[in-house]
Amino acid sequence: LLAFIDNKAAWTDCVMRHDGRLAPGICHSESCHGCKIAGVELFRCVECHGSCVMCKDCTVRAHTNALLHWIEVRIPTSPIYYKLIRSATACLDLSELGLRIQLLHPAGEICERGYEDMDERFTVIHTNGIHRVHVAFCGCAGNNGTHIDRATQLLYSRWWPVTAKLPRTAATFTVLDNFHRMNTIGNVSHYKYYKSLEIATDATGTEILPVSESHAWNVMTRAWSCVMLFKRRGAAHLEDGLDKVTDGSLAILCPACPHFGKNTS
Repeated sequence: LLAFIDNKAAWTDCVMRHDGRLAPGICHSESCHGCKIAGVELFRCVECHGSCVMCKDCTVRAHTNALLHWIEVRIPTSPIYYKLIRSATACLDLSELGLRIQLLHPAGEICERGYEDMDERFTVIHTNGIHRVHVAFCGCAGNNGTHIDRATQLLYSRWWPVTAKLPRTAATFTVLDNFHRMNTIGNVSHYKYYKSLEIATDATGTEILPVSESHAWNVMTRAWSCVMLFKRRGAAHLEDGLDKVTDGSLAILCPACPHFGKNTS
């Protein structure tokens, strides 16, 4: 802490610059860093390295593989940027800038056999908050010639659906794994973890979030814990399938308890 005390003013100034235009020479520009066009509305990502400002099209192009980043927009006639979550009509996520997430296809590719209603208003829970995105489901046939249902498409994309029938909410594998670790090691409850995601999305508490209550979150985390148990106890690889798993077969035997033929005769 002695090093911080000696540099507290300079370091505080560096942190505060991230709410403005940063320092000259550090992606500070009045034009788009990508296409170099000036006089357009400028955006910047709060999670990408560098914090360079870009126009709408360049921002979307730069995030084809970073779909759940928060984007800030430059307030006109002001050096201040703000997070795009301040009203129901303002931009909220990259989807509001035109980014559409196409499932089961490479980044930037569009499925030619998609549904007519393939553009969905979808809710995704991630480690950095709760997002509303546009999802395009794939209409291509699978290896067996049949269509892949929507829940399976989400799972193939590392998103866990809240339901198997026409899911409209999902959580990323990353946030489920992170909560599972925090819950088992840090005793963080479902409510407190989900509440932290709500605050990460809107710390003011004035916005109506895509998922207004945590019931869907509780369902997905409980199902994820069950799948992790199947995985770590080897049941996921049983030839007979999970239907043959009997009660108590996934439990770990207590080495301190007497087990005849094993640790006692």
